[in-house]
Parts: sequence; C-alpha cells; structure tokens
Amino acid sequence: RSPMPSLQTTNKPRIAVTMGDPAGVGPELCVRLLQNAEIAAELTPIIFGDAAVLERVAKQLGWSFSAPII
Repeated sequence: RSPMPSLQTTNKPRIAVTMGDPAGVGPELCVRLLQNAEIAAELTPIIFGDAAVLERVAKQLGWSFSAPII
C-alpha cells in the first residue's frame, strides 16, 4: 500500500470545508475554492465530500479537476 500523499508541504494553514448537499451550490463553491490561486497561496483547503460530484461540477464549469483525492 502506498503512503498517503502529503496535504501540507508548507507551513500554510489548512481549512476544512464540507461540500454539503450534492444537489446544492456547495459543490460549485468547493470547486471554485480549489481553483482560486489567491486562496491557494494563503492556505490549503481540504474538502470533505464526494470527489465524483466535484469532478462532474468542474467539468460542467469547463475546468479541470486535479486536486489530490485521499
């Protein structure tokens, strides 16, 4: 079994966000959060939710989804 990827490679704070209802606005907000370079420069967001839903929403927005999934 391979080791779990590191979520924190710097001293940036981590923030946990729940995706909420898969049929609501939460998944889109989470994808937008993960795509925001200014936020990524300041902290490491950790999303709790269904990765397949986030991938589907990102595709609907025309964005790639490359966040590590653990």
